[in-house]
Amino acid sequence: MRNIKLLDGTVYPVDRCGADGGVLRIRILPPFVIADVAARFTDPEKTDRIEHYFDGVETDHVIFEHYTVFQSMEADRDKLLLWMKQDGGGA
Repeated sequence: MRNIKLLDGTVYPVDRCGADGGVLRIRILPPFVIADVAARFTDPEKTDRIEHYFDGVETDHVIFEHYTVFQSMEADRDKLLLWMKQDGGGA
C-alpha cells in the first residue's frame, strides 16, 4: 500500500503524491473525514515534512519538505485531492 505520513505521525493511504514547480499534489483514499484532513493540512507544523512511501519497501521513499501552504482541496469521486505549496523555506 502507498501512504503518506505527516510530522504528527498521521498516516493516509494515497494513490498519488508528487511535486512539480513548488506544488505538491496528493490524492487521499477513503476512509477519511474531510474536516480532519483540512485541520491537519492547514497546520504547517504537521506538513513541514511529508513522507511518501510504500509499505514494506525501502525504495521509492520520498520526503517532501516545506509544503506548508494549503492551496486547495477537491472531492474526486470517493477520493480527496489536495494541493500544497512549498513555503520557500526549502531548496
